[in-house]
Amino acid sequence: MPVKTIPPSRQIRTLKTRRAVKPYAAKSSDGAQKLSAAAYLRAIKKALAEGAYLHARVLSAEGARRYPKHALLGRYATALAPPRIIGSAPATKTDLRANKAWIEKHGSRYSGKWIALRDGTLLGVADTLQDLADALGNTQGILLTKVF
Repeated sequence: MPVKTIPPSRQIRTLKTRRAVKPYAAKSSDGAQKLSAAAYLRAIKKALAEGAYLHARVLSAEGARRYPKHALLGRYATALAPPRIIGSAPATKTDLRANKAWIEKHGSRYSGKWIALRDGTLLGVADTLQDLADALGNTQGILLTKVF
């Protein structure tokens, strides 16, 4: 049976109006709601099973903050965290145009291979991405792509 994904807008609205973790809540001595690490894990798994991915993201982040030494909560928090873009400087249009032109002109000779380009200049060719990266060393500012 396919899992029905809950639209993000509905997930956010649900997060604002109620907490799905209440069935797993335990009261602390001061009367405040306190969830165990196991309760967070159950709630995260339930949210994922129901397609409430944003809800699972929030729960995993809360659980990891409350229990920083709990390995599984930390892994869920890392896996469900928002994507990050890592890079120092975006490619310029000139770089992209030059690389595209090079691929259109010479790419057929390298079909099935990994290539490295910078500013429309071929820097290396290899059968695997790992081999290419190892040969280049520093790959910053270099386009690494497989030619099809």
